[in-house]
Amino acid sequence: MEAAPCRISGGVRARCRRHARTGLEGARASNHPPRATYPEPEESLVDDPQERVGFESAAENGTLCVGGGDAGAVPPRDRARGRSCVSPYRARDSWDVEKKEVETPVTEGNAQVPADLAVVVASYNVAALLAECLESIETARGALEVEVVVVDNDSSDGSQEMVSVSYPDVRLICNDVNEGFAKANNRAIKETRARYVLLLNPDTKIPERTLEPMIAFLDQNPDVGVVGPRVVRPDGALDEACRRGFPTPLSAAARFLQLDRVFPKSRTFGSYRQTFKDPGDRYEVDSVVGAFMMLRRSALEDVGVLDEDFFMFGEDLDWCWRFKKRDWRIYYLGDQQVIHHKGASCTTAPHRMNWHFHRSMVLFHRKHLVQRYPFFLNWIVYGAVGIRYALKSVVMVMRGTRARRPEPVGVRESPASRAEEASAEA
Repeated sequence: MEAAPCRISGGVRARCRRHARTGLEGARASNHPPRATYPEPEESLVDDPQERVGFESAAENGTLCVGGGDAGAVPPRDRARGRSCVSPYRARDSWDVEKKEVETPVTEGNAQVPADLAVVVASYNVAALLAECLESIETARGALEVEVVVVDNDSSDGSQEMVSVSYPDVRLICNDVNEGFAKANNRAIKETRARYVLLLNPDTKIPERTLEPMIAFLDQNPDVGVVGPRVVRPDGALDEACRRGFPTPLSAAARFLQLDRVFPKSRTFGSYRQTFKDPGDRYEVDSVVGAFMMLRRSALEDVGVLDEDFFMFGEDLDWCWRFKKRDWRIYYLGDQQVIHHKGASCTTAPHRMNWHFHRSMVLFHRKHLVQRYPFFLNWIVYGAVGIRYALKSVVMVMRGTRARRPEPVGVRESPASRAEEASAEA
Protein backbone atom coordinates (compact mmCIF):
# COMPACT_ATOMS: atom_id res chain seq x y z
CA MET A 1 0.00 0.00 0.00
CA GLU A 2 1.46 3.36 -0.98
CA ALA A 3 0.43 6.64 0.64
CA ALA A 4 0.01 9.79 -1.43
CA PRO A 5 1.75 12.87 0.03
CA CYS A 6 -0.34 15.61 1.61
CA ARG A 7 -0.44 18.92 -0.25
CA ILE A 8 0.49 20.80 2.94
CA SER A 9 4.16 21.82 2.94
CA GLY A 10 6.82 20.27 5.11
CA GLY A 11 6.73 23.16 7.58
CA VAL A 12 3.46 21.87 8.97
CA ARG A 13 2.97 18.59 10.80
CA ALA A 14 0.18 17.28 8.66
CA ARG A 15 -3.26 17.70 10.20
CA CYS A 16 -4.55 16.14 7.03
CA ARG A 17 -2.81 13.04 5.73
CA ARG A 18 -4.25 11.52 2.58
CA HIS A 19 -4.01 7.92 1.56
CA ALA A 20 -4.18 6.16 -1.76
CA ARG A 21 -6.96 3.85 -2.98
CA THR A 22 -6.27 0.14 -2.55
CA GLY A 23 -4.66 -1.40 -5.62
CA LEU A 24 -3.29 0.05 -8.82
CA GLU A 25 -6.62 1.46 -9.97
CA GLY A 26 -6.67 4.17 -7.33
CA ALA A 27 -2.95 4.91 -7.23
CA ARG A 28 -1.77 8.39 -8.06
CA ALA A 29 1.40 9.41 -9.79
CA SER A 30 3.79 11.11 -7.36
CA ASN A 31 7.35 12.41 -7.44
CA HIS A 32 7.77 11.55 -3.78
CA PRO A 33 9.27 8.24 -2.68
CA PRO A 34 6.83 5.63 -1.41
CA ARG A 35 5.92 5.83 2.23
CA ALA A 36 5.62 2.96 4.61
CA THR A 37 2.59 0.76 4.32
CA TYR A 38 -0.01 0.76 7.09
CA PRO A 39 -0.49 -2.50 8.96
CA GLU A 40 -3.68 -3.83 10.40
CA PRO A 41 -4.13 -2.09 13.79
CA GLU A 42 -3.94 -4.10 16.97
CA GLU A 43 -5.49 -3.41 20.34
CA SER A 44 -2.36 -1.52 21.45
CA LEU A 45 -2.71 0.94 18.57
CA VAL A 46 -6.06 2.28 19.69
CA ASP A 47 -5.51 2.82 23.40
CA ASP A 48 -5.33 6.59 23.01
CA PRO A 49 -8.71 8.40 22.59
CA GLN A 50 -7.36 10.66 19.85
CA GLU A 51 -6.12 7.67 17.93
CA ARG A 52 -9.50 5.97 18.24
CA VAL A 53 -11.26 8.92 16.70
CA GLY A 54 -8.55 9.30 14.09
CA PHE A 55 -8.98 5.66 13.11
CA GLU A 56 -12.75 5.96 12.87
CA SER A 57 -12.57 9.10 10.76
CA ALA A 58 -9.98 7.49 8.53
CA ALA A 59 -12.04 4.34 8.17
CA GLU A 60 -14.94 6.46 6.95
CA ASN A 61 -13.07 8.75 4.58
CA GLY A 62 -9.67 7.18 3.92
CA THR A 63 -7.82 9.94 5.77
CA LEU A 64 -6.36 10.93 9.08
CA CYS A 65 -7.30 14.19 10.73
CA VAL A 66 -6.60 14.81 14.37
CA GLY A 67 -5.50 18.26 15.36
CA GLY A 68 -1.80 18.70 15.69
CA GLY A 69 -0.08 15.44 14.85
CA ASP A 70 0.02 11.82 13.81
CA ALA A 71 -2.77 9.62 15.09
CA GLY A 72 -1.69 6.21 13.85
CA ALA A 73 -2.42 3.90 10.98
CA VAL A 74 -5.51 3.42 8.85
CA PRO A 75 -6.78 -0.15 8.55
CA PRO A 76 -6.23 -1.29 4.94
CA ARG A 77 -9.62 -3.00 4.74
CA ASP A 78 -11.35 0.34 5.34
CA ARG A 79 -9.02 2.58 3.39
CA ALA A 80 -10.78 4.18 0.41
CA ARG A 81 -9.98 7.14 -1.74
CA GLY A 82 -9.07 10.06 0.54
CA ARG A 83 -12.08 12.37 0.35
CA SER A 84 -11.79 14.41 3.51
CA CYS A 85 -9.92 15.01 6.71
CA VAL A 86 -12.72 14.66 9.22
CA SER A 87 -13.06 16.44 12.54
CA PRO A 88 -11.83 14.74 15.70
CA TYR A 89 -15.10 15.75 17.37
CA ARG A 90 -17.24 13.06 15.79
CA ALA A 91 -16.68 9.73 14.11
CA ARG A 92 -19.03 7.28 12.48
CA ASP A 93 -19.65 3.60 13.03
CA SER A 94 -17.32 2.30 10.36
CA TRP A 95 -14.67 0.50 12.44
CA ASP A 96 -15.26 -1.68 15.42
CA VAL A 97 -13.50 0.21 18.21
CA GLU A 98 -14.80 2.04 21.22
CA LYS A 99 -15.64 5.70 20.43
CA LYS A 100 -14.69 8.58 22.70
CA GLU A 101 -15.03 12.34 22.31
CA VAL A 102 -11.64 14.07 22.09
CA GLU A 103 -13.09 17.38 23.24
CA THR A 104 -16.32 18.56 24.77
CA PRO A 105 -16.95 22.11 23.49
CA VAL A 106 -19.34 23.09 26.28
CA THR A 107 -20.26 21.11 29.37
CA GLU A 108 -22.84 21.51 32.07
CA GLY A 109 -22.14 19.03 34.81
CA ASN A 110 -21.57 15.73 33.05
CA ALA A 111 -23.91 16.48 30.12
CA GLN A 112 -22.63 17.88 26.85
CA VAL A 113 -24.31 21.12 25.84
CA PRO A 114 -24.34 21.90 22.11
CA ALA A 115 -22.80 25.14 20.88
CA ASP A 116 -25.08 28.00 19.91
CA LEU A 117 -23.93 28.12 16.30
CA ALA A 118 -21.99 25.95 13.86
CA VAL A 119 -20.47 27.95 11.01
CA VAL A 120 -19.81 25.88 7.88
CA VAL A 121 -17.56 27.35 5.17
CA ALA A 122 -17.00 25.52 1.86
CA SER A 123 -13.94 27.04 0.16
CA TYR A 124 -12.12 26.74 -3.14
CA ASN A 125 -9.00 28.75 -4.04
CA VAL A 126 -9.85 31.95 -2.17
CA ALA A 127 -7.33 31.74 0.67
CA ALA A 128 -6.96 35.50 1.24
CA LEU A 129 -10.73 36.06 1.39
CA LEU A 130 -11.17 32.94 3.52
CA ALA A 131 -8.74 34.37 6.09
CA GLU A 132 -10.75 37.60 6.23
CA CYS A 133 -13.94 35.58 6.60
CA LEU A 134 -12.57 33.57 9.53
CA GLU A 135 -11.32 36.75 11.19
CA SER A 136 -14.77 38.30 10.89
CA ILE A 137 -16.41 35.25 12.50
CA GLU A 138 -14.13 35.65 15.48
CA THR A 139 -15.05 39.31 15.95
CA ALA A 140 -18.76 38.80 15.22
CA ARG A 141 -19.39 35.87 17.56
CA GLY A 142 -19.86 38.04 20.66
CA ALA A 143 -20.96 35.95 23.64
CA LEU A 144 -22.08 33.03 21.46
CA GLU A 145 -20.51 29.60 21.69
CA VAL A 146 -19.46 29.01 18.07
CA GLU A 147 -17.85 26.06 16.29
CA VAL A 148 -16.34 26.63 12.85
CA VAL A 149 -15.81 23.98 10.16
CA VAL A 150 -13.98 24.72 6.90
CA VAL A 151 -14.35 22.33 3.96
CA ASP A 152 -11.59 22.81 1.39
CA ASN A 153 -12.47 21.57 -2.09
CA ASP A 154 -8.93 20.65 -3.14
CA SER A 155 -7.56 24.21 -3.32
CA SER A 156 -4.08 24.84 -4.72
CA ASP A 157 -3.48 28.28 -3.20
CA GLY A 158 -2.34 27.29 0.30
CA SER A 159 -5.81 27.44 1.87
CA GLN A 160 -5.34 24.18 3.77
CA GLU A 161 -2.00 25.20 5.24
CA MET A 162 -3.28 28.67 6.13
CA VAL A 163 -6.29 27.31 8.04
CA SER A 164 -4.29 24.53 9.70
CA VAL A 165 -1.59 26.85 11.04
CA SER A 166 -3.30 30.21 11.52
CA TYR A 167 -6.66 28.95 12.81
CA PRO A 168 -6.00 25.85 14.92
CA ASP A 169 -9.44 26.05 16.56
CA VAL A 170 -11.14 25.67 13.18
CA ARG A 171 -11.97 22.12 12.16
CA LEU A 172 -10.66 21.39 8.68
CA ILE A 173 -12.06 18.96 6.11
CA CYS A 174 -9.81 18.43 3.07
CA ASN A 175 -11.47 17.04 -0.04
CA ASP A 176 -9.40 15.30 -2.71
CA VAL A 177 -11.46 16.86 -5.50
CA ASN A 178 -13.76 19.83 -5.93
CA GLU A 179 -17.02 18.19 -4.91
CA GLY A 180 -19.14 21.31 -5.27
CA PHE A 181 -21.00 23.54 -2.84
CA ALA A 182 -23.79 21.19 -1.79
CA LYS A 183 -21.73 18.06 -1.17
CA ALA A 184 -18.99 19.93 0.67
CA ASN A 185 -21.43 21.67 2.98
CA ASN A 186 -23.35 18.46 3.66
CA ARG A 187 -20.17 16.74 4.77
CA ALA A 188 -19.47 19.46 7.30
CA ILE A 189 -23.08 19.83 8.49
CA LYS A 190 -23.11 16.16 9.50
CA GLU A 191 -20.08 16.81 11.72
CA THR A 192 -21.79 19.53 13.78
CA ARG A 193 -24.17 19.49 16.74
CA ALA A 194 -24.94 23.18 17.42
CA ARG A 195 -28.48 24.50 17.89
CA TYR A 196 -28.19 26.54 14.70
CA VAL A 197 -26.15 26.08 11.54
CA LEU A 198 -24.78 28.88 9.36
CA LEU A 199 -23.80 28.22 5.76
CA LEU A 200 -21.27 30.91 4.94
CA ASN A 201 -19.35 31.60 1.75
CA PRO A 202 -15.59 32.11 2.15
CA ASP A 203 -15.78 35.43 0.28
CA THR A 204 -18.07 37.01 2.89
CA LYS A 205 -17.29 39.27 5.83
CA ILE A 206 -19.54 39.48 8.89
CA PRO A 207 -19.63 42.83 10.73
CA GLU A 208 -19.63 42.89 14.52
CA ARG A 209 -22.92 42.41 16.37
CA THR A 210 -24.55 40.55 13.47
CA LEU A 211 -24.87 36.96 14.68
CA GLU A 212 -26.45 37.49 18.08
CA PRO A 213 -29.52 39.45 16.85
CA MET A 214 -30.20 36.82 14.20
CA ILE A 215 -30.06 33.97 16.70
CA ALA A 216 -32.25 36.00 19.07
CA PHE A 217 -34.82 36.31 16.26
CA LEU A 218 -34.79 32.55 15.74
CA ASP A 219 -35.13 31.95 19.49
CA GLN A 220 -38.18 34.21 19.56
CA ASN A 221 -39.80 32.67 16.46
CA PRO A 222 -39.78 28.86 16.72
CA ASP A 223 -41.73 28.45 13.47
CA VAL A 224 -38.96 30.14 11.46
CA GLY A 225 -36.53 27.62 10.02
CA VAL A 226 -34.21 29.82 7.96
CA VAL A 227 -33.05 33.45 8.13
CA GLY A 228 -30.73 35.53 5.99
CA PRO A 229 -29.40 39.10 6.25
CA ARG A 230 -29.10 41.94 3.80
CA VAL A 231 -26.13 40.98 1.60
CA VAL A 232 -24.19 43.77 -0.11
CA ARG A 233 -21.21 43.93 -2.44
CA PRO A 234 -17.99 45.67 -1.33
CA ASP A 235 -19.22 48.84 -3.11
CA GLY A 236 -22.44 48.80 -1.08
CA ALA A 237 -24.72 47.59 -3.89
CA LEU A 238 -27.40 45.11 -2.84
CA ASP A 239 -26.91 41.47 -3.80
CA GLU A 240 -30.49 40.90 -4.93
CA ALA A 241 -30.24 37.13 -4.48
CA CYS A 242 -30.44 37.63 -0.70
CA ARG A 243 -34.28 37.93 -0.85
CA ARG A 244 -36.10 36.08 -3.57
CA GLY A 245 -39.45 34.74 -4.60
CA PHE A 246 -39.67 31.31 -6.19
CA PRO A 247 -39.23 31.50 -9.98
CA THR A 248 -42.10 31.13 -12.42
CA PRO A 249 -42.04 31.29 -16.23
CA LEU A 250 -43.43 34.84 -15.99
CA SER A 251 -40.90 36.08 -13.42
CA ALA A 252 -38.10 34.39 -15.37
CA ALA A 253 -39.20 36.16 -18.55
CA ALA A 254 -39.41 39.49 -16.69
CA ARG A 255 -35.90 38.97 -15.38
CA PHE A 256 -34.55 37.92 -18.78
CA LEU A 257 -36.12 41.00 -20.43
CA GLN A 258 -35.06 43.25 -17.53
CA LEU A 259 -38.66 44.29 -16.92
CA ASP A 260 -38.05 44.20 -13.17
CA ARG A 261 -35.48 46.95 -13.72
CA VAL A 262 -37.90 49.04 -15.75
CA PHE A 263 -40.80 48.47 -13.32
CA PRO A 264 -39.11 47.81 -9.95
CA LYS A 265 -42.28 48.52 -7.95
CA SER A 266 -44.33 45.98 -9.88
CA ARG A 267 -45.27 42.90 -7.85
CA THR A 268 -45.67 40.97 -11.10
CA PHE A 269 -42.37 41.79 -12.75
CA GLY A 270 -40.37 42.14 -9.53
CA SER A 271 -41.59 39.00 -7.77
CA TYR A 272 -38.31 37.09 -8.14
CA ARG A 273 -35.89 39.79 -6.94
CA GLN A 274 -38.49 41.31 -4.58
CA THR A 275 -37.65 44.75 -5.98
CA PHE A 276 -40.92 46.23 -4.69
CA LYS A 277 -39.90 45.73 -1.03
CA ASP A 278 -37.65 47.86 1.18
CA PRO A 279 -34.27 46.09 1.50
CA GLY A 280 -33.85 47.48 5.02
CA ASP A 281 -36.95 45.85 6.53
CA ARG A 282 -37.69 42.42 8.00
CA TYR A 283 -40.20 40.21 6.20
CA GLU A 284 -40.96 36.69 5.10
CA VAL A 285 -39.58 35.59 1.73
CA ASP A 286 -39.46 32.44 -0.34
CA SER A 287 -35.68 32.17 -0.33
CA VAL A 288 -32.49 33.69 1.03
CA VAL A 289 -29.05 33.21 -0.49
CA GLY A 290 -26.66 30.37 0.30
CA ALA A 291 -23.80 32.81 0.82
CA PHE A 292 -25.26 33.40 4.29
CA MET A 293 -28.02 31.06 5.36
CA MET A 294 -28.73 30.47 9.06
CA LEU A 295 -30.83 27.39 9.86
CA ARG A 296 -32.55 25.93 12.87
CA ARG A 297 -31.19 22.47 13.73
CA SER A 298 -34.66 20.94 14.21
CA ALA A 299 -35.79 22.31 10.84
CA LEU A 300 -32.66 20.93 9.18
CA GLU A 301 -33.30 17.50 10.66
CA ASP A 302 -36.90 17.68 9.44
CA VAL A 303 -36.06 18.74 5.87
CA GLY A 304 -32.68 17.09 5.27
CA VAL A 305 -29.43 18.38 3.83
CA LEU A 306 -28.71 20.03 0.49
CA ASP A 307 -29.52 18.19 -2.75
CA GLU A 308 -26.14 17.10 -4.13
CA ASP A 309 -27.46 16.98 -7.70
CA PHE A 310 -26.78 20.73 -7.63
CA PHE A 311 -23.03 21.15 -7.98
CA MET A 312 -23.17 24.91 -7.51
CA PHE A 313 -26.00 27.47 -7.82
CA GLY A 314 -29.66 26.73 -7.23
CA GLU A 315 -29.16 24.46 -4.23
CA ASP A 316 -30.17 27.25 -1.84
CA LEU A 317 -33.38 27.92 -3.79
CA ASP A 318 -34.17 24.20 -3.86
CA TRP A 319 -33.50 23.92 -0.13
CA CYS A 320 -35.78 26.84 0.69
CA TRP A 321 -38.52 25.28 -1.44
CA ARG A 322 -38.23 22.12 0.66
CA PHE A 323 -38.31 24.11 3.93
CA LYS A 324 -41.46 25.88 2.77
CA LYS A 325 -43.02 22.58 1.77
CA ARG A 326 -42.51 21.37 5.34
CA ASP A 327 -44.21 24.54 6.66
CA TRP A 328 -41.06 26.24 7.94
CA ARG A 329 -41.04 30.01 7.49
CA ILE A 330 -38.09 31.82 5.91
CA TYR A 331 -37.23 35.37 6.94
CA TYR A 332 -35.11 38.14 5.47
CA LEU A 333 -33.59 40.40 8.14
CA GLY A 334 -32.72 43.60 6.31
CA ASP A 335 -31.45 45.36 9.43
CA GLN A 336 -28.48 42.95 9.58
CA GLN A 337 -25.82 43.25 6.88
CA VAL A 338 -23.05 41.06 5.46
CA ILE A 339 -20.45 41.93 2.81
CA HIS A 340 -20.07 39.49 -0.09
CA HIS A 341 -17.32 39.45 -2.74
CA LYS A 342 -19.68 37.58 -5.02
CA GLY A 343 -18.33 34.97 -7.41
CA ALA A 344 -14.73 34.92 -6.15
CA SER A 345 -14.44 31.12 -6.40
CA CYS A 346 -16.10 31.10 -9.83
CA THR A 347 -13.31 33.13 -11.44
CA THR A 348 -10.97 30.13 -11.29
CA ALA A 349 -13.27 28.24 -13.71
CA PRO A 350 -15.67 30.78 -15.26
CA HIS A 351 -16.85 28.70 -18.22
CA ARG A 352 -17.53 25.66 -16.08
CA MET A 353 -19.44 27.82 -13.57
CA ASN A 354 -21.50 29.31 -16.40
CA TRP A 355 -22.51 25.77 -17.36
CA HIS A 356 -23.48 24.85 -13.77
CA PHE A 357 -25.42 28.09 -13.34
CA HIS A 358 -27.71 27.32 -16.27
CA ARG A 359 -27.83 23.62 -15.52
CA SER A 360 -29.18 24.43 -12.06
CA MET A 361 -32.10 26.32 -13.64
CA VAL A 362 -33.12 23.22 -15.57
CA LEU A 363 -32.69 20.98 -12.50
CA PHE A 364 -34.88 23.22 -10.35
CA HIS A 365 -37.61 23.44 -12.98
CA ARG A 366 -37.65 19.68 -13.54
CA LYS A 367 -37.73 18.97 -9.83
CA HIS A 368 -40.41 21.41 -8.70
CA LEU A 369 -42.22 23.09 -11.59
CA VAL A 370 -42.49 20.72 -14.53
CA GLN A 371 -45.77 19.19 -13.29
CA ARG A 372 -47.38 22.60 -12.92
CA TYR A 373 -47.22 23.63 -16.57
CA PRO A 374 -48.11 22.10 -19.94
CA PHE A 375 -45.34 20.39 -21.86
CA PHE A 376 -44.98 23.15 -24.45
CA LEU A 377 -44.37 25.78 -21.75
CA ASN A 378 -41.75 23.55 -20.15
CA TRP A 379 -39.96 23.25 -23.47
CA ILE A 380 -40.09 27.03 -23.87
CA VAL A 381 -38.40 27.33 -20.47
CA TYR A 382 -35.68 24.82 -21.41
CA GLY A 383 -35.15 26.56 -24.75
CA ALA A 384 -34.86 29.96 -23.09
CA VAL A 385 -32.28 28.63 -20.63
CA GLY A 386 -30.31 27.10 -23.53
CA ILE A 387 -30.37 30.36 -25.47
CA ARG A 388 -29.27 32.32 -22.42
CA TYR A 389 -26.40 29.90 -21.83
CA ALA A 390 -25.27 30.15 -25.46
CA LEU A 391 -25.41 33.96 -25.43
CA LYS A 392 -23.52 34.17 -22.15
CA SER A 393 -20.87 31.78 -23.46
CA VAL A 394 -20.38 33.85 -26.62
CA VAL A 395 -20.05 37.04 -24.60
CA MET A 396 -17.47 35.41 -22.33
CA VAL A 397 -15.43 34.25 -25.32
CA MET A 398 -15.60 37.66 -27.00
CA ARG A 399 -14.48 39.36 -23.81
CA GLY A 400 -11.61 36.93 -23.49
CA THR A 401 -12.78 35.64 -20.12
CA ARG A 402 -10.15 33.35 -18.69
CA ALA A 403 -9.75 31.40 -15.51
CA ARG A 404 -8.05 33.23 -12.66
CA ARG A 405 -4.90 31.50 -11.56
CA PRO A 406 -4.96 30.74 -7.81
CA GLU A 407 -2.37 32.83 -5.97
CA PRO A 408 -0.65 31.14 -3.02
CA VAL A 409 -0.88 33.03 0.25
CA GLY A 410 1.38 33.07 3.25
CA VAL A 411 0.54 31.66 6.62
CA ARG A 412 -0.89 34.20 9.03
CA GLU A 413 -0.44 34.46 12.74
CA SER A 414 -3.26 32.83 14.65
CA PRO A 415 -5.74 35.13 16.45
CA ALA A 416 -4.58 33.67 19.78
CA SER A 417 -0.95 34.59 19.04
CA ARG A 418 -1.92 38.11 18.07
CA ALA A 419 -3.97 38.49 21.25
CA GLU A 420 -1.05 37.32 23.38
CA GLU A 421 1.29 39.80 21.68
CA ALA A 422 -1.18 42.63 22.16
CA SER A 423 -1.59 41.86 25.87
CA ALA A 424 2.21 41.62 26.28
CA GLU A 425 2.69 45.02 24.66
CA ALA A 426 -0.01 46.51 26.89
